[in-house]
Amino acid sequence: MKDLTVQEKSVRGISYPLLFWLFLLGSVLGFVLEGVWCLLRKGFWESHSATLWGPFCIIYGLGAAAMYCLSVLLDGRHPALRFCAFALAGSGVELLSGIFQQVCFGTYSWDYSHHAFSIGGKISLSMTLLWGVLGMVFMKWVFPPLAAFLNSLCGKGWRIACGVCTAFMCVNLLMTGAALDRWDSRHKGTPPQNALEQAIDSRFDDSWMAKRYPNMKFFGE
Repeated sequence: MKDLTVQEKSVRGISYPLLFWLFLLGSVLGFVLEGVWCLLRKGFWESHSATLWGPFCIIYGLGAAAMYCLSVLLDGRHPALRFCAFALAGSGVELLSGIFQQVCFGTYSWDYSHHAFSIGGKISLSMTLLWGVLGMVFMKWVFPPLAAFLNSLCGKGWRIACGVCTAFMCVNLLMTGAALDRWDSRHKGTPPQNALEQAIDSRFDDSWMAKRYPNMKFFGE
């Protein structure tokens, strides 16, 4: 039997556990990168976690999973095609995430309105080009060893760990959504409607949320 190429091995290895670990790893690395960037720009560390618990910057996790899938699908394709695909995918994740945050919670965590060719402050030409560059770097230097590493996480222990971490992230994301929704409701002057909302207001009040999400702002402020 002939040896499989990196692409063939990766395609066979694309599965929920693989993408989940990539999502988790990308979320943690994104949290670190955002903190370091803030440290360099402002002189202090600022948490950019998107969840109530843990160092998870979700948009980076989604971007990492998207980049990985594109790297598999576009392996061997023309560099211009790969660049455009990475640029559009990265901006697409950013745009949809920004719209979701605005519609569901009435907030925003980034604003590119001062950039040239910005769309609603959620994406811009410069950030789209940056996503393209990051995607090319990812595919050339990160993708090959990452593909081999992630495809090695296939034992029973990793599957059990994936199930446990998935359950934790589901609870984490659900509670985060509930807390953000109540923060938005309190901002609009809506009192709690039941015991759960009262508990959320008590545990995750405005000061706690503002400290947890220092870069999150309400529209109109």
